[in-house]
Amino acid sequence: MQDNDDFIPFFDLSRQGAEHISEWMNEIERIVRSGKFQSGPEVPGFEKAFAEWLGAADVVGCASGTDALEVALRAWQIGPGDEVIVPANTWVSDAEAVLFTGATPVFADVLDETGQLDPAGLEPLITEKTRVIIAVHMYGSVCDLGSIMQIARRHNILVLEDCAHAIGLKTQWGMAGTLADAAVFSFYPTKNLGAFGDAGCIASADSRFIDRVRLIRDHGQPVKDTHLIVGKTSRMDEIQAAILFKKLLYVDQWNARRRDIAMSYATTIESIQGIQMGFDLNQNAVVHLFILRTSERDEFIQFMKKRGIGTAVHYPLPIPITPAFQSGNYRGVWSVAERRAKTIVSLPVFPELTDGEIGRINDALVAFGQK
Repeated sequence: MQDNDDFIPFFDLSRQGAEHISEWMNEIERIVRSGKFQSGPEVPGFEKAFAEWLGAADVVGCASGTDALEVALRAWQIGPGDEVIVPANTWVSDAEAVLFTGATPVFADVLDETGQLDPAGLEPLITEKTRVIIAVHMYGSVCDLGSIMQIARRHNILVLEDCAHAIGLKTQWGMAGTLADAAVFSFYPTKNLGAFGDAGCIASADSRFIDRVRLIRDHGQPVKDTHLIVGKTSRMDEIQAAILFKKLLYVDQWNARRRDIAMSYATTIESIQGIQMGFDLNQNAVVHLFILRTSERDEFIQFMKKRGIGTAVHYPLPIPITPAFQSGNYRGVWSVAERRAKTIVSLPVFPELTDGEIGRINDALVAFGQK
């Protein structure tokens, strides 16, 4: 077993912090000295910069990615009696946000090779109650949004892109986050663009929708103490906005490094029996997660741990069979998602990995194939 000092973690935010410590701390000191922690100039500044970088008409900052999901659905007036289609294998917040509005999640299955939402399975799930499809770009690769949008338009259904894994993902149609009726982003610290805590945003070209988003995220008030609708507290704070503004300068560079690391692993995996790629790795992927598949998943995790390499599973169970949702008897299909969940495992792919660490991970992959 490797010495703990040589352990390669699945993720290590301290490395990014060490590299940029002066830059980040200067921003925090500037905000502290200003005494303006909420509703100052930093949030509008970041919203504008992110919208320009994304190619979006408008962006509204929120307190978290989960809040962004809920606020977006509420801005469309989704509520009791409505249904929202959610990929079965995504992070739980997609389904939680639906429940927060009083609507009902309906779970859709995914493609076996990539883990992306399977468009062919959508129409059997659609009823007169279906209002929204949440299209998640899993792992940092684009889902088949063209097919999803065609289906949605036939049935007069809205499409919400979940871009939590897809910050900076370029497609032939434009950036992920500009391709549907609206999009949400999470800036959780481990995301490709991560804050110093929770933060998120909503992007859309629909000005009326954006106006409602701005109201809902701030207690329904366009100006202080004038409450037009029932809202909530979901404002992005000034420190998060300032840090995100600075980090935005590096996202393309970090994404390119992630892609290079992923390509290195993929080349190694090509010659290994018993391990396959578990996601769509292409020249545009931003590789939020590097997913591989093996029928010996638990053995693989222990094998890597003994060699001082951290791994993770994204995600261990489809949402509808987690304890929180299992008793709800939710409608849907998730057999492929359930099968994938038993075989997937994630390798470290954060951009601060050293070349030596990447080499060790590749060597461990080869050793596992030869065991």
